[in-house]
Amino acid sequence: MTTELNKESENPLNKTTDIDNAMSDLAVKQNDRVNARVAVKSWNLPGKADALVGPGTAGMTPGNMQMSAVVKLHSRLSINLFRGRKGEPATNTRPIIGLARFGRQVALVWSASGMDDPFADQCLMDIEIAYEQAIQTLNSKMKSMEQLLALDEFAITLQASEKPVDLELKFFSPWGFRGATLLKQFDKLVRMALTARHLGLFTEDDWKSVIHESQRVLRHMFNEVDGWISTGVRRADIRMGNPLAVRAQTRYTELKKGYLVLDGEIISGKLRAKLSPPNRILENYWAETAKNKTLATEVPLVESVKKIPAFGFSANQTTSIKKTATRRNQSATPGEA
Repeated sequence: MTTELNKESENPLNKTTDIDNAMSDLAVKQNDRVNARVAVKSWNLPGKADALVGPGTAGMTPGNMQMSAVVKLHSRLSINLFRGRKGEPATNTRPIIGLARFGRQVALVWSASGMDDPFADQCLMDIEIAYEQAIQTLNSKMKSMEQLLALDEFAITLQASEKPVDLELKFFSPWGFRGATLLKQFDKLVRMALTARHLGLFTEDDWKSVIHESQRVLRHMFNEVDGWISTGVRRADIRMGNPLAVRAQTRYTELKKGYLVLDGEIISGKLRAKLSPPNRILENYWAETAKNKTLATEVPLVESVKKIPAFGFSANQTTSIKKTATRRNQSATPGEA
């Protein structure tokens, strides 16, 4: 089976709204602009090349850079984590976000983060925290399984599907591929657990401890992307407390019930996820602030947010994020963002 994540499918999981389509186009265009900045240098322009190569080479510019990857999965549990599950309101069945939807949505969050949306930065921070928890859990489980299967009596070959599934992955954000790497690691963990159970080394309680817990942390990471909404708001809007900021607050209150809580240092732009896109708007803001010799802090931003109560900022609610911030190198000062 071959799946291209940037193509529409008949599966309801892949149906998109007008906003989703617009943001997907925006993510692609942003990627094109980055490629264009890399490709078009002053010495690549007509009339700038060495005279030795002649005028016929003026248009020798390659197309946009693209990539894809193929991941091979052996277990049904891994396939399920890729596909996710749609919700069924009639039966009160909640949807489960799989890697397919996570990869598409996180590309939109990535694009919005590069356009100075503080909610997008908060979402990427939450994803990064969940990723670190997930990789720590998976590595720990893998180490335990390797020790369990290190038997002198047997030369063990892990269980494998006689017809594994090849999934072609095309993501517009590095976070999509990070998620795919974790899913591949989970697939190997399932194979190790099935092998151990077949050898009589694994009980049902062991299965719950290893496989169910690993599934839980992966789903938690994928689900974090659901906290973000496309509002078009930027940090400048929050500083001014303008109608766009109020509208963004209203949408988050109505649709997410305060699910995404903004950290004060993220609102100011001092704290961002380690893996996040360049933010020229924020960099220009810090540069302009430094040029005017006016130190920018999060205080005026937080005060602006407090004028909109449903933003939900409070020191107590962001303790876990602030603890994580001490381990990050993204705490920029004016002129260093």
